[in-house]
Amino acid sequence: MRDIKFRAKRLGTDDWVYGHYYNNMSYAANTNFIVSDLGGVEGEHVPIIKSTLGQFTGLQDKNGKEIFESDLVRMLSVHEHWQNIVFEVDFIFGAFVFKNEDNHVAINLAELKEQFINHGKETPIKVNFEGYTDTVTCIEVIGNIHE
Repeated sequence: MRDIKFRAKRLGTDDWVYGHYYNNMSYAANTNFIVSDLGGVEGEHVPIIKSTLGQFTGLQDKNGKEIFESDLVRMLSVHEHWQNIVFEVDFIFGAFVFKNEDNHVAINLAELKEQFINHGKETPIKVNFEGYTDTVTCIEVIGNIHE
């Protein structure tokens, strides 16, 4: 099972904070928070800019960097049609996907590994059973839409 965690920019400072997301509808006119576990004091309830909120996909790029919603990723070597194309990571219809510049879904991350297995090719996804995080060796995070 993958870690369920989020990241967003801290309200007032624009610094990234990582942890568990919640919306406190009874506090200060419907404020959104992350309970910090990284990038802040552990257990701190950090007000966030909701438009920057992104969920962890459960995947890491070729450098071990965690991939979140709203990240911009470059495909390095999977298929010549996708090579060096920049995609945005999004969560649509219950699945993490890569969207191209026209906002068309190009790749469903849940199906990426299966496509390689079905075509008899070595999968670019390396499974880490101890940490339950997959590493996608053909993808590199190059930024996100909020920076």
